[in-house]
This record gives sequence, C-alpha cells and structure tokens, in this order.
Amino acid sequence: MTPLEIFEKIAKDIPRCSKNANQMRDFIVSWAKNAGYTAQTDDVDNILCQKNKPKICLQSHYDMVCVGDVNQIKPIIKDGWMSAEASSLGADNGIGVAMMLALMEHFDDVEFLFTSDEEIGLIGAKNMGLSISSDKVLNLDSEEEGAIYVACAGGVDISATRQYETASVDGDFYEISLRGLPGGHSGVDIDKKIPNAIIELAKALKSKNALVSSIKGGEKRNSIPANASAVVCLQNSDGLDGFEIKACEKAKIIKDSGGLLDMLCNAPNGVFEMDFELGIPESSANLGLVSLEGGKCEIIYSLRSMKLREMNSYEEEIGSYLSSFGYKVAKNDFYEPWEWSADEFCIFVKSVYKKYFLNANFKAIHAGLECAALKKHFPNASFASVGPNIENPHSINERVEIASVEKTYEAIFEILRQVCA
Repeated sequence: MTPLEIFEKIAKDIPRCSKNANQMRDFIVSWAKNAGYTAQTDDVDNILCQKNKPKICLQSHYDMVCVGDVNQIKPIIKDGWMSAEASSLGADNGIGVAMMLALMEHFDDVEFLFTSDEEIGLIGAKNMGLSISSDKVLNLDSEEEGAIYVACAGGVDISATRQYETASVDGDFYEISLRGLPGGHSGVDIDKKIPNAIIELAKALKSKNALVSSIKGGEKRNSIPANASAVVCLQNSDGLDGFEIKACEKAKIIKDSGGLLDMLCNAPNGVFEMDFELGIPESSANLGLVSLEGGKCEIIYSLRSMKLREMNSYEEEIGSYLSSFGYKVAKNDFYEPWEWSADEFCIFVKSVYKKYFLNANFKAIHAGLECAALKKHFPNASFASVGPNIENPHSINERVEIASVEKTYEAIFEILRQVCA
C-alpha cells in the first residue's frame, strides 16, 4: 500500500485523538509484527519497531489534534489536496506514520519509533522508556516540503485559576457567541494575524459593559481559538454585528466582570519578538482556553520561544500579569528548545533533498518538535526533521498536498537506501 492509501485507512477507521489512541497503538504493533519486526512498547505507549541492526531511526507521533466532528473523519480530495469534511484531518502527523508503515516492507536495517501524545505536551517523547540502536534520527513531523528542520521552539503551558464572588442581578440575559474564526496552530500560525475568538469576544462585551455569568472559549491549548461564547447580562444587545445572540434565562454574574474583561482584552497574546534571520517568531504566546462557570475561572496559555532564556522571561511576565488580577498561576508541560544544529547527518539529508527539491535548505520552526525532547534521551544521536506540505494543522481547514506526500516519500526512501547500502 502507498502512504496515502495507508493514511486514508487510518483517518477513516482508527480513532487517535490524544489520550484516546489505543486502537492506533494496537494497529501499529500488529502491522509491524506482520512485516517481521519486533514491537516494544513502554509505560506511556511509545512503540519501537526493530529488525536486524538498524542504521537509522524514523520517528513520528501517532496522536492528533481533534477539532470538529472526528467521530468518523471523511477525507476529501480536491485540486490536488486532501482535507476532511468538518474536522481536522490528522495529516499532522498521520502522514509521517503512514510513510513509516509503508517503508517497513522495503528495509530491514531501519528502526521505527512511534511516539504517543505529542499534541498534549510531547508526553511520549519526554517520558521515553525505549532505547534506539542507531545514531541517526529522521523525524517526519515537519510540514513544508524541501525544508530540513534543525531547530524548534521550546514551550510551556501556563494555567491560572481564580474563584470570583457571584451575585444576582435584574436585567436581560443573553448568550453571545463568536464562531467560525479561522483558528490555526498556536506556533506556526501565530504571526499570521489570525484573530483570537476569546479576546475578540471580550472586547465586544467590554464595549457593552456586560455583566458576565459564564464564558467558554477556545478548543485546544495549542490552537488559536476559533470559537468563544458567554452568558451575560446586558442593557441591550445592539451593535454586536457578527455575533450570535440568543436570549436566555437569568443566572448569577461575577461581581468583578469589568476586571475579568479588562484582563482578557489586554492579555499578552501573539508574537513578542521575531527572528528576522530565520524569518519566524522568536517568542510568542497563545491565550488558548478560558472557562468560567459558577464563579470559577480557568485560563490556559501556550508560550513558545526559540531560546530558553527568553521563554523563562516571558513565562514570568505572563505569570505576573495573571497574578495581578488575583489568579493562582502554575506551569505545566515544559520542554526545552531544540537549538540550531547542522551536523554531518543534516548535511547528508540536505544533499539528498537537493536532488528532489531545488530550494532544499535548513530551517527552524516556531513549534515544538519531538527532536528537542528525544535529544535528551539520545544525546549521541543526530537529528533532522522533514515532511510534506501540510496547511492549517490543528483546525478544520487542515489539508495535505498529495503530490508533496509522494515526492517527500521518494526523497525519504532515497535517504534510507543510501544509509542502508
């Protein structure tokens, strides 16, 4: 089967949302054993498939960010691209997984590492309980053909909670919703001026002096929020063009509605600094999730930086900002940046890629690649990351270019052929 045929089967038939990918784990193990490989798993469901004496390791994560109706993903092919009907597609990183499964029948001296729960904090990579045998690792989780990634951002999630006092008031209550904004990846799309639904809703409510009862905004911590809604008390609902407005029953409001809306309106969000040499953001933050119910508010940020020092500085700045509004702040899922490296293996990958992609070159990405976490477990290994053209990951607009998958697969095949010769 071709990688695209394998991927389409995976997308249609096998659920693999983060924390709910056991069926995908079992599918990979079964596939590998049928291809004559051993398949080891560890306590966090990473999978290592080996045969003979591996000379190179291919690596992908098998979970996906699930946005929209993912109960049964329906792939659509149009104008040379594959997408999904009303949901994320899971090409990130299902295409890499499919390529690896397809390659198993062609090589005996390659090992295949499938990692778990990458999308919720690099869980598998950070808690690796398996040991690879080779000293070269080719990660297949990049999203631009011809690019050889040799650096990535580190990241940390910042969570904040506060219990507000509530009160009963007279007046008209409405559910105000903002839906269907573009959304996108909180790293690679953060510099594209995509509006954040949480902040846009907060600005609209502040302009109306709304008294807030509840808020629910965002989809995933690492997605730019596309949807947000709130139950509020308003004097009138005029002037809220572009918002869905529904009358609803009275509910208790929080006493410090103004303070909450001020905090959300002015929250640090977006790109803080650019790396103009690499042409990517150096440091950024995404206000990803907000939930207010019964007076209890929880906020989750995703902070990224290409440099550890800057990431620590912005983490402190955002924490101080949230604390100034009475929130208790904690950090979770920290991972270090993978700093710029162009060693012998990377140079070799580039030399092969030049034969397939005229403009092949080294790049860095403002997002977390597992290479950073895996490098800590396998310090003597060299890493590079490649992949086909994938657009709008972590959103219902995700799509992958079919010709790019085929060409990238050919280039990876040639890399393996030369390494294993």
